[in-house]
Parts: sequence; C-alpha cells; structure tokens
Amino acid sequence: MVRHTRDLKVLLAADSLQESETIRSTLKNHVPRGTKVEILASVAAVRERLASDTGWYDAALVAWDLDDGQGYQLFPPLRAACKNNGRTAPSLFLVTGHGQGSPEEVTGVLRQHPDVVLIEKPYFVEDVCSTVVEAILPRSLDSDGYYGLRLVDLIQAYTLPRRSATLRIFTPDGRIGVVALREGHLVHATIGAEQGLEALGELMATRRGRIRLDRGCTTALRTIKIPTEQALIHIARYIDEVERDSLIEDTPPDIEGENGRKTGY
Repeated sequence: MVRHTRDLKVLLAADSLQESETIRSTLKNHVPRGTKVEILASVAAVRERLASDTGWYDAALVAWDLDDGQGYQLFPPLRAACKNNGRTAPSLFLVTGHGQGSPEEVTGVLRQHPDVVLIEKPYFVEDVCSTVVEAILPRSLDSDGYYGLRLVDLIQAYTLPRRSATLRIFTPDGRIGVVALREGHLVHATIGAEQGLEALGELMATRRGRIRLDRGCTTALRTIKIPTEQALIHIARYIDEVERDSLIEDTPPDIEGENGRKTGY
C-alpha cells in the first residue's frame, strides 16, 4: 500500500474548535496543496465519518478530553478505515494537557497503542505541525534502526544537525520516559515524578529498555535550561560516580523490541 501525497487527509478530533482552527490554518501552510484538514468535535462524528466511502485519514490528532476522555477509542477504527481503503497505516497523535488523564492512564494507552505519538500541552503550534508533516511526508535522512544504540548516541545524532525530536524510553519496569530536543537543544526530560536533569540522569543511567524516536518536538515545556553539551557532561560525570560507587548488580533481563529482536541502550 502506498501513500499518495496528492490527496492527503488529516483529522483534528477535539472539542476546542478555536484550537483546532489554529492548527488547521498553520498546517495548511506546510502540506501539499489539495491536502484536506478536517475538524470533528466528537467521537460519534468521527465514527460516522469513518463509515463513509472516503472515511480514512493519513494522520489524526485526537484530544484526550474528547467526549470526557474517550478520544483514544478512535485509534482502532482509524487504522481499520485506512486498511479497508488500501491506505498505509495512519500517523496517530494523542494530545493531552494538565489534568487530562492521570500519568497511569496515559501510559496505559501508549502501551496499548505503541504507534501513537503523545503531544503534551503546552505546545508550540509550529512544532505540532512540523511533527505531523514529518510523519506523513517523512524525509529519508534518518534511520529507524536504533536497536542497541545508547540514549546519548541518539541525542548527539540530533544535536549536531540541530534537529528536533522526541525520544520515548520504555523501561523494563513499565515506565515511559521522555527526552525532547528542539532544534538540537535538549529542552525537556521526564520520567515518573522526576523532570529536568534529574530525569535525564535516571534515563541515561538505565541500561535496558526500548527507545522510540519521533521526529519533531511535541512539548513546549523547558525543564533543562543549561546548554546541551554541559548537560551531557554533567550527567556523564554523575553516572560515572554512581557506577563507581555501586556494587555489581544482576543485569535486568532484556525486553523484546519489534520483530522479537533484543534491544538495550
């Protein structure tokens, strides 16, 4: 199945029409002429649209708070609609904000739908649009083969060309960490209750897990406020001290990545 760039369709499923209109107007400036960007404000409206003959989308941004937190239920029918119409699988995005779903609820949805990209409020509209464009019109400059690469390798790969990316780290204990880069600069890191340098240190000290890379920065949060090179040096020293002072522990088991391959970083 091939994605045809002449008739791309993007869905904005949210009950905030003003916010959706802002994204639509900005997105139209970044996609090929003829791309349709549709706004629907309820789960029922999206399901009705998917039931029509042209009910498919190349990308869909779904708000967590759509119909009181039911938006994520649209992911399976969105995938099925593309498959039934001979389209490639859609690029799916879940938009959350402060107070919209507990961390446990959001993590549960992401584990259930590992192809979904999380966009967290507050965000910059330009960043969101760039992320969507990268998903539906991907450039061939990156490799998705990052099994076995360390987190620091991926950070440096996006630092030198000054590109934006969001790295999600799935740890063996079921947590999901996030590291965000905007134009090559480390701006945000979080895992559990930790944010900033503390979170970055914990993530870089983790030796097992799976990394997912999404092109584009999907948050406007800035919890890392020192230069990227300085942050990496600081964390490297911290990890060296921890490893030097720690006793040798049993190595956590590998977890399987895609296609059953073992992965670590």
